[in-house]
Amino acid sequence: MNHRTMLAPILQSIISQEETELLLQQANYVDKARKFTVYNLFTCLAEAALRQWDGYRDGEKRMVACGLPKADHSTISKKAKDVPFDVFKQLLHLLIHKCSRTTRRRLRIPKEPLAVHSTTISAGHNRLPWAPSAKGDKSGIKLYVSLLTETGELHRVTESTGKQHDSTRCTAVTDPNFILVADRAYGKHKQFDAYTEQVQRQHFVIRVKTTRYCSNLSNVNKNVPINIRLSKI
Repeated sequence: MNHRTMLAPILQSIISQEETELLLQQANYVDKARKFTVYNLFTCLAEAALRQWDGYRDGEKRMVACGLPKADHSTISKKAKDVPFDVFKQLLHLLIHKCSRTTRRRLRIPKEPLAVHSTTISAGHNRLPWAPSAKGDKSGIKLYVSLLTETGELHRVTESTGKQHDSTRCTAVTDPNFILVADRAYGKHKQFDAYTEQVQRQHFVIRVKTTRYCSNLSNVNKNVPINIRLSKI
């Protein structure tokens, strides 16, 4: 899972250079730079927010790996101070406006995202003795909810005792009509296979550990005999 999707090409497919220049004209700002433009600064700040960079000096080391043009931290800092804040505000509004159903169809995003998460309501062991928690000295009821990300509407909800793992209740709140978005507590390999093998495939976006990787498995023809030679050491 070391291969990461770069944010810069995605932003370029949504907001064009011409649209950025139009916003600069409306703000009466002239971009005189050639190597590091306002458009480069916008993508740089977006990457910094996504990757949680520590600052301009940290971003200077990571820019090239993210598909951005190389620039020193002083250039980035001066550019960020020079460009009016209203330009970035209008760029954000334009980005939100374009991330609609039309954009999802153009980018071939099949369905609406469905966010799945859980929370534990803790109480004293004497109050809920039938719902022991994993902590031992407390009891708890765990709620599992799924929300439609576009409207914030509650889609499904279920409950369990505090000791049950999130992966055991995931199927109760998921829906193959939506894209499942969840954390790695729901990331079991057997569940991934079940999502792809079921009649209506479940699209999902789940964060996994960095120690895991994906590989393409080749189909083996079982009708062809395989000769195995064992050698002694």
